[in-house]
Amino acid sequence: MFRFSLIALPLAALGTTAAADVTADDVWANGVAYMAALGGQITGTLVRDGSVVTVSDISIDFTLPLQLGHVTLTTSPQIMTEHGDGSVSVGYGDGIAYTIASRLPNLGPISATLDMRWQSFDMTCTGTPGDITYTYAIKSATTALTDYTLPKEAVGSVSLTLQNDGIDGTIRVVEGDMLRISAVTKAGPAKTDMTFVDSMGGASSYQAESRGSDSITELVLLPGGADLLNLSPALQAGMSLSLKQTAQGGSSITKTFATAGNMLTNDTQQTGASDAAVRIDQTGIDMTASVNSWITSYTLPEPASGQVDVTGRNVAAHITIPLLSGTDPQPFRYAIRLDELTLSDDTWALFDPTAQFPRDPGSVDVDITGTATFGFDVVDAYTWADLYYTNDIPVTANSVSIDALTLNGAGLAFAGTGEFTFDPTDTYTIPGMPRPQGTATMSLAGLSGFFDRLVAMGLMDANEAMMTRLGMGMVFKAEGTDSLTSSIVIDEAGQISANGQRLR
Repeated sequence: MFRFSLIALPLAALGTTAAADVTADDVWANGVAYMAALGGQITGTLVRDGSVVTVSDISIDFTLPLQLGHVTLTTSPQIMTEHGDGSVSVGYGDGIAYTIASRLPNLGPISATLDMRWQSFDMTCTGTPGDITYTYAIKSATTALTDYTLPKEAVGSVSLTLQNDGIDGTIRVVEGDMLRISAVTKAGPAKTDMTFVDSMGGASSYQAESRGSDSITELVLLPGGADLLNLSPALQAGMSLSLKQTAQGGSSITKTFATAGNMLTNDTQQTGASDAAVRIDQTGIDMTASVNSWITSYTLPEPASGQVDVTGRNVAAHITIPLLSGTDPQPFRYAIRLDELTLSDDTWALFDPTAQFPRDPGSVDVDITGTATFGFDVVDAYTWADLYYTNDIPVTANSVSIDALTLNGAGLAFAGTGEFTFDPTDTYTIPGMPRPQGTATMSLAGLSGFFDRLVAMGLMDANEAMMTRLGMGMVFKAEGTDSLTSSIVIDEAGQISANGQRLR
């Protein structure tokens, strides 16, 4: 859903011009600064004819880390026309072609050309040198993969087509001690159609439709770019990203084939309206997402047979992760919620043909927060390489709060909450980990009936069920018919008790 906004941003930044007292040279400098902040070097030939400036031979070169080579983007010429009102319009005729080419070790040349055509394209640029706003509108755009070069052993053929009813928005690029980009984008309904055939005759296809989206992006970059394998210095210097998007939903179909006409899998997805937000800065990464409904249908490949159909409502997630090391505890969060998880009768029949289990909709709700001390930078790939050999990730939990942990389905209902602190100076009371202290409470209903159904289906022996029940009795106590509760306490001495009975 971001693809057209990502296309529009280079359109605005590849030297499009500004207004008021800005010249084509001023605006070209704005584009050069923007690409430099992304780690690229842009070149082109500017030719002026009165109030019209044509930029040809546009090329943007990115040097990959670890001496992996280069990626080069070339585009069609653009025409900038200066107007008497201080604004500048930008034109590309009836379309623009992008060619992305690279040469990577042991792979040879790789390239792809995308040709974008539209019914109409309008872009007006206003502002001052170093602070330019691009206002654009694209109507009925189609982008197609028209040429490509890939390793022969990897692929037989590829096709790709993107269609969008329209996209409009504004992009502001401000130079300074940091390069600041603000974008507001409104995208109309869109379609994607892609097929891939490998050199052995296997194939896959992907078709998708989206019903439109709106997004707001704020991006702060270092003027000279950043090391993609170690973003720590850039984040510490103020690099950040903020993205918010609302989407109207969509659908997709993914198919795989062993040979032409011999389908292996068929995966269909449908989603309702959704919201998403991402923030990345020196305090960490914070991501939220929600969708009001989703449907998935998956055809099982041979030798299995049948179709899995799953629906759900009110899916929500929230993840917070620190990215930089520090001596003070930093907050983290992992939360996910799914309501009305429903399997079709045909799906239930795949593993429960005699309908032993209740088929009421299920739900999941997990919300875990806390603080932890990070002894390394998560965004430093070089440190990760060192940790791979030491097998020791220097992260210490300081506190954990289980605000929600519920699971309902197949006749079971589990719920738990808890709160713990950890003493990193004491790794002896419980060998190998900081000493915890706190309390957790749990409830579990339907377990006895769950075991009975497993026995009836032949998936569990009656003796195994009995031994499992006895084991559960060490932690849980009965509260009514087929209902268990438990209270786990870890005291300051590291002693563990369940329902008042000491376990350790």
